Amino acid sequence: MKKIQFLILFSILTLCLWGQKSPVFTVEISSDTVGLNGTLEVQFIIENGQVKKWAPPAFDGFDVQGPSTSNMMSMVNGDVSQKMIYTYFLTPKEIGRFTIGKASVNTEGGELSTNEKKILVLKEYVGRNKTKNQSFFGDEDDLFFRRRAIPAPPQTPTIPETPKKKKYETEKI
Repeated sequence: MKKIQFLILFSILTLCLWGQKSPVFTVEISSDTVGLNGTLEVQFIIENGQVKKWAPPAFDGFDVQGPSTSNMMSMVNGDVSQKMIYTYFLTPKEIGRFTIGKASVNTEGGELSTNEKKILVLKEYVGRNKTKNQSFFGDEDDLFFRRRAIPAPPQTPTIPETPKKKKYETEKI
């Protein structure tokens, strides 16, 4: 009886270890170019790994807000996956080229690190910084795919003309 219990326990542990995925650590940025008055979103994503120690990079040249963290876990047909996201919002302090250094995380699988990312800060950037929170329908459509009215450019006011008075003649009867 003990042999059967041992065999069942051994098979369950083997299946659990065989089904585990190796941890992956990546970095995503909202844009590699930003204006001096813009904001940059940086996400560090750890997939399938338990975080033991988190070491964010130095964000030289930026004012930093964060981190904001989110943790997700899913199980589909017995396949378990998990994801932890550290989100930072960066506002540049000056114009120039900057590098977001490597971030590192210590997991049960060892130490992982991300790649460096280069950021260009311009005086004014008029391109669209597409973020993940942007509307699905875009900037010009609403829920029912109707075009939104685009306001006309401002015009100089004009003085309305006063109508001319008509002269009526009367006849003597």
